[in-house]
Amino acid sequence: MTLWVLNNTLERSRIGLRAPRRVGTAVLRNRLRRRVREAFRRNRDRIPVGVDLMCQLRTAEGCSYAVLAESLIRLSVKAARRRPGDRPRRSRSADP
Repeated sequence: MTLWVLNNTLERSRIGLRAPRRVGTAVLRNRLRRRVREAFRRNRDRIPVGVDLMCQLRTAEGCSYAVLAESLIRLSVKAARRRPGDRPRRSRSADP
């Protein structure tokens, strides 16, 4: 998973998802998107406020809900720590 973070002027965070064809079939890509959206929804309190997250899924290997949720939280916190401007920051995970 690769995550880009950009500050926004809202009092909430938003997420955008990208799953290229190399991840797998349309059914698999849609399932992964649903899991990431659900992880974002359930863990909103653990994700920094006032950021836009753009998440690119890289692989479908080992993509259980728990792995995706933990990767999303860890990467969003890591990238949001580096908030010195309004430039997108990128964090990459060894996990999917």
